[in-house]
Amino acid sequence: MRIIRVKREFLNLIKAGKKTLEVRVAHPLFKGIRPGQQLRIALRDDEQVVQITDCRRYDSFEQMLDVEDYTKIAPQMEGKGQLLALLREIYPPEKEKLGVIVLEMEKVE
Repeated sequence: MRIIRVKREFLNLIKAGKKTLEVRVAHPLFKGIRPGQQLRIALRDDEQVVQITDCRRYDSFEQMLDVEDYTKIAPQMEGKGQLLALLREIYPPEKEKLGVIVLEMEKVE
C-alpha cells in the first residue's frame, strides 16, 4: 500500500472526516493513483487508511481552485487566496508546472 506523508494538522483533519481532498503536484509518484486504490496517509507515528474515490487533474493551482471546494482541502483556511499561498509555499513554480492532482478520498474504518 502506497504511503503519502502529511503534516499533523492535515492528518487530524482527514481522521476527523473534514479533509476529503488531497492536493499534490503531478509528480510520477502520484500520477498512477487511481479510484478504488487504498493509501496510507501517515505521519511518523500515526496514520489513516483512505480509499481514493476520484482523481482529477488540473494545469495549475488556480485552475484547480476555480473548480474544487477549498474547504475540503484545507477547512481551517479562511479563503482560496490563503490556500493558494500555502500551496505555492510548499511547491515551487517548477513543480506546479508538472500539473496538479486532486485525490478525493474516504476514510477506511
